[in-house]
Amino acid sequence: MSIWKKTPIEKALKHSIRALLLLLALALPFAATAQPIAVQNLAVLVDADGSETIASVSAPGAAQRFTPLDGLFSAGYTRKVHWLRFSVQAPAAGPWWLEVMPPFLDDLRLFTPAGAGFTERRSGDRLPFASREEAYRGFIFKLALADSAPHTFYLRLQTTSASLVILQLWQPERFQGAKDFDYVVMGFLLGVFMLVLLLNLLLWWGTREPLYGWVSLLVGANLLLYFAFTGLAAQYLLPKMPLLADAAVKASVLIFLGATAPFYRRMLRVERDQKFHFYFFRAMVALPCVLMISLFTGHYPPEATRIAVSFSGLSALLILYLSSRLLRDGRREARYLLLAAVLVLLTRIFGVLFSLDLLPGALGVNVVHLQRWLPLAVTLIMQVALAVRLHESNEAKRQEAQRALLVERDRLRKEVLEHEARWTGAVDAIGEGIWEWDMASDEMLRSRMFDSALGYAEQDLPLTAEAWVELIHPDDLASNAACLQNYLTGKSATYAIEMRLR
Repeated sequence: MSIWKKTPIEKALKHSIRALLLLLALALPFAATAQPIAVQNLAVLVDADGSETIASVSAPGAAQRFTPLDGLFSAGYTRKVHWLRFSVQAPAAGPWWLEVMPPFLDDLRLFTPAGAGFTERRSGDRLPFASREEAYRGFIFKLALADSAPHTFYLRLQTTSASLVILQLWQPERFQGAKDFDYVVMGFLLGVFMLVLLLNLLLWWGTREPLYGWVSLLVGANLLLYFAFTGLAAQYLLPKMPLLADAAVKASVLIFLGATAPFYRRMLRVERDQKFHFYFFRAMVALPCVLMISLFTGHYPPEATRIAVSFSGLSALLILYLSSRLLRDGRREARYLLLAAVLVLLTRIFGVLFSLDLLPGALGVNVVHLQRWLPLAVTLIMQVALAVRLHESNEAKRQEAQRALLVERDRLRKEVLEHEARWTGAVDAIGEGIWEWDMASDEMLRSRMFDSALGYAEQDLPLTAEAWVELIHPDDLASNAACLQNYLTGKSATYAIEMRLR
């Protein structure tokens, strides 16, 4: 059982997650109806200096130079050229489409068998989008298979982004269904991103709370990263500027890394006196700025992205440590910061496993598809962490203000008592009897000299007007009542009378 009582924000998150899971459960049957066919006998040949040709890699003795793969190729960030050899065996003859993913690969050259040789077909994100064989965020090569026998193809890959290739064979009709579903899912994710971004911008504009501004920057960077890595930027924003679209992929990584630092530093309560942690977050901002300069000058190497990704992994470890420390201190938002850090760290671990080719092919493909949901999950978790942080901060401010009011009330009460004591002392020093009548409460206040002049002790007479009237001589009651009436009705400016008191 939790030691904390859930806030309305946390309850809303719980219901939102349930609704999202229900939506996914309803959508999965539709996605399962369109399953591709995996390629067979996938193998890779590393072309370190880019000197290999289709003739050299397809020569009879070149087969032993290829290294078999388990359905997925991944070599991380490298300058090397890679040749992939694979077989396609369709259940029946006819048109089949070969899908090559992910969408940020620079230069793809597919060599299809044609008679005694091969025909070269090119694609990649450095060519205009209109040159693609299908209007799709990834890359499609349309194949015409004459029979159901296995056919061998070669794919040459050269890219400055992650060298990761997923190959799948589709029937055109099934691909169109899967494509429509894929775009619906991405539209949903982008819609949630934009909604969260708009909400934070409005809250920042309305409250001027700096954390809303920093989380808006982080969500915007996450949105840009998602838009670039899914290929939607190349398809819809920059279809005629492929080089700029390709640069946007790398730039989005750097922008996201830089935007992460100021938000996390404030959420994790890292101040200048924590020198190592403080300057580490400063370096998270400075490093992307330096690498961005090399990107726009045309000197951005693949190693730069490797440095940025590695630094991002280190930052995830630091965030994990600082979150656990906040959790020990009883900070409620630390639970969500810790969960977000774990998810980010998992993505970095999967990235390392991809680059080392340590994930089985089928698992690797599923992880790649799963990672499209991780940025949204981290964004929503961070939004809840921010809401919990500000809720507790506002609650602490309210309690502090309440304590300040109580202190001020006690101070004023003490001042009143001191003033009353001084007034009583002054009255006693004068030696006169002084009284005051509160007509609303019928309470009469009298000095000690008033009671003692009549021979009474201070506690003998009740503090009421009725007790006062009982002291007046019967012959003076009428004149006293007339004098009081004239004062109350305004006929007399003062209430002044001489009377006999018992």
